[in-house]
Order: sequence, then C-alpha cells, then structure tokens
Amino acid sequence: MSLTADELKIGNSGFGLFLGAGASYEAGYPLMTTLTTAVLKSFNETQIDLIKQLVHEELGIEIDVDSGFPNIETISDLLAIRALKLGSEGKEYVQLLNKIREEIVEILQSVKNPNLDYHVKLFESLRRIKEGQTSPLWIFTTNYDLLIERAAAEVGIPLYDGFVGGPIRFLKPASLKWCHGTISNINGKPHFEARTGFCINLIKLHGSIGWWLKNNGNNQQSVYACLDSTLLNGILTRAMIMPQRSKVHDVLGPPYDQLWDVASSVLGTQCKYVVSIGYSYGDDHINKKLFIPRLATGKLKLFVLIEEVTEPLLSISHFPSLSYYSKDTVFVSGIKTNTGSELWKFSFFVNLIGKYAGL
Repeated sequence: MSLTADELKIGNSGFGLFLGAGASYEAGYPLMTTLTTAVLKSFNETQIDLIKQLVHEELGIEIDVDSGFPNIETISDLLAIRALKLGSEGKEYVQLLNKIREEIVEILQSVKNPNLDYHVKLFESLRRIKEGQTSPLWIFTTNYDLLIERAAAEVGIPLYDGFVGGPIRFLKPASLKWCHGTISNINGKPHFEARTGFCINLIKLHGSIGWWLKNNGNNQQSVYACLDSTLLNGILTRAMIMPQRSKVHDVLGPPYDQLWDVASSVLGTQCKYVVSIGYSYGDDHINKKLFIPRLATGKLKLFVLIEEVTEPLLSISHFPSLSYYSKDTVFVSGIKTNTGSELWKFSFFVNLIGKYAGL
C-alpha cells in the first residue's frame, strides 16, 4: 500500500519525527545485533565467561556472540539486576555495565565519516516544505549519535537541544521553548520580532555521546554537553542511558527528567502528527509515558514505519490513531493488509519527502 506525504501531514505545523537506530543505519551506524556482537567481542575471556554464566543462570540459554543473541539490552538488564541484588559485592557486574557503555561510545566514535546525504536531504526538503512556518520541527530520538546535529549544521538550520553555551554547554531545558528573534527600537520603544524560518527542536531521550554528569555534592549534579571531557573538571559520568529494557528509573534523574517533561508537554499539543522510523517500540517507558496516554485520547496521530512488526508495537496497535507500515504488512484504521511498504528504509522515506518538496 502506497503512502503519500500529504497523508503523513508533513506540511502541517504539528508534524514531528521519532527516530530510532534504524534511522542511522544507512549512515553507517550499527543496528542492535551488530552492536551486541562488537561489544561482546571487546571483552576478555574472563568477562565473557561471567556474562555467559549469568545469562545461563537467569535465562537458561547460551550466548551466541557472532549472531548477537541475546542482545545487549537483555544482557545489560541482567547485569544491572544482579549488581543491584548483590550490592557492594556486585562490583564486577557494575564494571561490566560501565565497559558496555564505553564500548558503545567507542563503536559510535569509530564511524568517522558517516553518510550524511539522507539526513541532509531530509532537512533541505523539510525546510522547503515548511518555509514561512514559525513553529519548529520537533525530533525525538533514542539514538546517541550526532547525525541530526551534524546534518542540521551542514544545511545551516538552527537546532536547539536544551543545552546552551559554547564549547562547554550547560543544560537549560527551558531553552527549547524560547522564542528567538530581534529587538528593534520603534518610536523610542523596544519592539520584539520573532524570527521565521525552519528550525529544529531536538530531544535526545536517552542521552548522547557528548553528555556528562558532574557531581557537585549533596546529591546535586550539573549536566554538560562537551565532546572533549578534558575541558571539564571534577568527577564525570557519561549521561547515556544504557541499552536496557528497564530504563524507567534512569529517566527519573537529570538530565532526562527535565527533557522528558518537555517531550510530554509537546506531544499531542505542538506536535500532533509523528512519524516514527527505525524504532522497535521495545522501550516500555516510552510507550507508557509518551505514546499511550496521547494515543488513548486521540491527541496524537502516530505513523510507524518499521521493518518487522514487533510484539511491543502490536500491544499498542489497537489505538485508532496509530497505523503501521512494515515490509510485509500495512495496518491502517484497524484493517491489516499483506501488501508491505519499503518506507521503513530511511532512504525511501527521505526520497518520499524529497519528491514532495520538489528536490
């Protein structure tokens, strides 16, 4: 079944995007299976044996490193649960979790020259389509990479992500709702004129490779965005939520709590039509906190472009305002057909928008 840009409400001021790992794949970044294999192969024999023993004890299955099974989300979950259970005696499991985080960063940073072509074309197309609109394009992502930021800079599009400053930026979530413009003097009185033109408001729900937490004492933390951590003083921790299914407790603290509050206030109000691509809906906390409440009231219309339909997606597909388009099936208005779509490929989706924009 074909799908048009008009049906996706791309030209509407309330249009937004939700991007998962699949939206970064064609740029050169790994999917979950490949990421799992690369991370596990970085471990030494003792570390792998500990993980194998843990997975066998908890799940009764054997790890297959080459096929990335079970994936790093499942493994991280098991490590976190065991570390919590053992307390001070579970330091080796905490060390493995930290190593997974650092290896993920290394793998992402090893992609030195990602292919920006599709992201650049996407933003060029959307800028042409939305020329003259004053509302921003809201983009929500679970990805840690910097594709969106790099592509926006390449095209020359203002991007706001909740951080302000120079080489070292500090968290100011309110900046996502600031109105930018110029102040002139008219008859002796200041006059503010809001800027027009395409801009992006980006919310990275699980953090980024350049975000850091600094402990200030008394349970107070500062949050910074800085690719070179040597510019920061003090004890630092990467502000990246681990690829785990049980992330709900992690998003309760900084910087995620404030960014999630912004996301919650925007979805279903300023952002009413969302296309998700490359996202599996495996994060239960996102479904429960962001999607389900708005789907249940019909305040959000969600278009899901996905390679294969997942169980988590099926569990929320009964809402009338949700439709999905996979390589094998299409589900719209409660009717499923066996005619698939190729729009789950980021390049196909971008080309659809590009054609609509006349590029």
